[in-house]
Amino acid sequence: MNLSRFKALVLSCVATVAFVGCGGGSDSTATAPVVATGTFVDAPVQGLKYTTATQTGYTDSNGTYKYVAGEQVEFFLGNLSLGKVTASSLTTPYTMAGDTNISAPSDKAKNIAMLLQNFDANRSDSAVLDLSKLKDHNFSDVNLSATTADMETKITALLGTLNTAGLIDATTHTLINATTASTAMKTYVAEATLKSNAKFTAEYLSGKTFYVVSHWDPEGWITLTNTFHSNGTYSYYDAPDANATVDYAVATDGRLKITSRDPSDPITYATIKSVTDQYIEVNEYMESTNTYKSTNTYLCFDKAKADAKLAQLLKPLFAGKTLFEVGIDPQDNKAFINSNVFNADATSMTYTHLDANGNTVPNTSQTVQNPLLPIDYTVREMPDYLLIHNSDGTNTILYFDKIKALSYYSSL
Repeated sequence: MNLSRFKALVLSCVATVAFVGCGGGSDSTATAPVVATGTFVDAPVQGLKYTTATQTGYTDSNGTYKYVAGEQVEFFLGNLSLGKVTASSLTTPYTMAGDTNISAPSDKAKNIAMLLQNFDANRSDSAVLDLSKLKDHNFSDVNLSATTADMETKITALLGTLNTAGLIDATTHTLINATTASTAMKTYVAEATLKSNAKFTAEYLSGKTFYVVSHWDPEGWITLTNTFHSNGTYSYYDAPDANATVDYAVATDGRLKITSRDPSDPITYATIKSVTDQYIEVNEYMESTNTYKSTNTYLCFDKAKADAKLAQLLKPLFAGKTLFEVGIDPQDNKAFINSNVFNADATSMTYTHLDANGNTVPNTSQTVQNPLLPIDYTVREMPDYLLIHNSDGTNTILYFDKIKALSYYSSL
């Protein structure tokens, strides 16, 4: 480079910038490229080096990396290149291998998954694959194009070496074989894809059980247990009804299509509204009437999460209120009436027996903690009361008004 010419150019720009700017008119502006964030997941992978035309660094504990749209990104485990692909919001071993079907991974995808999972620094933490200690390791003798059997042999030898060097999990460092690594990869990538794209996939749903919280009109709040099978059916249990089976399919746009075995029932589509660590929120759309069946449906990942979500949604019906329970005592088959007083956030309830005139019966008050949990019922909002269908087939009626409760009590 001619340094004297370079210096002269710089001085020329500095001297004239006050008048016209350097290399253009005074209204010229440079638009900075927008830096986007992507994620590399098998589970989220920490400690992979990445490079693009404008960005470089290491993936963090969430597996994130930075790029500018349209750039190619190359990932490295130590000095081993995992490949170069177009950067996007979600990158996986399937991406690096050029695979399009996560149910049929190539050997390269399986080999990458085995490397990432076997060399995790803390296998007890399933939320992240930590490869940070391997940033400077030499993997030049590792061939990603090897057969999975050859890769298993290679990794087995490396596990001993890396453990001795203190670079991997010291407690658990036995081989995670291709089958196990592939299964784990498919499960996590299916979940990550769902969160990233907000679309259902058959691979994600197959074998999944959700604990569903939903508000249907006119049924009210209901709870279901849905289990999806690989043959395109799912079974649900709707307390207190019996088990039932319906057919499902995933449309090309990621909608879940639900078809009842009862021809009188309309076809229903479910679209993803949001995804959290607790549940998938969906909108359900009825094909025949072009109306939403429910705008409050949550596919919760376990029973405890479903209980917590339903308790949260039901809280406004109970918090700070006095409701009057009327029913038949199954032990003596006699009618009863109670006043149920809920505290401000419905975390406790004090119930007291009343007589036929609505007066408190002495020494009958008891306090219950967390009265909305566990939840094994459905709640229907009626004009004068809440109708609760219990899982044992019985009903509980909670009146809003004491006079109306006494009137119903006197009729029993």
